[in-house]
Amino acid sequence: MPFALFLLPFARRAARFAGITAIAAFLCAGLSAAALADSADGTITRLDENDNTVTLDNGKVYKLPGEFDYSDFHVGQKVSLFYDSDPSGSYVTDIEVQGAQAADTEPANTAATAAEGGGARR
Repeated sequence: MPFALFLLPFARRAARFAGITAIAAFLCAGLSAAALADSADGTITRLDENDNTVTLDNGKVYKLPGEFDYSDFHVGQKVSLFYDSDPSGSYVTDIEVQGAQAADTEPANTAATAAEGGGARR
């Protein structure tokens, strides 16, 4: 019997630790579900620099980061948006131009390159 009394405090600590671990796991699962990453493809129908938002042809409004460079995007442009959602809205984490030419690429053979002799010759 004395040995069982010796183990009693350890059993209580183990039970307390198991309970705390279960609560922590539950809270982590809830927090990770709060901000979900997703993506959307569509055409820009509105860019609002005052509200830092972009609206796609699906009707949804997405919040842009404060340092967003509006000069690379325009209404009518097809884009892929990557965003995080929570109950207060959808926040853009990345935006990419769709189509043959992305905003950050240059054409392979321009008129200036051909005039300079940089174009392909046979």
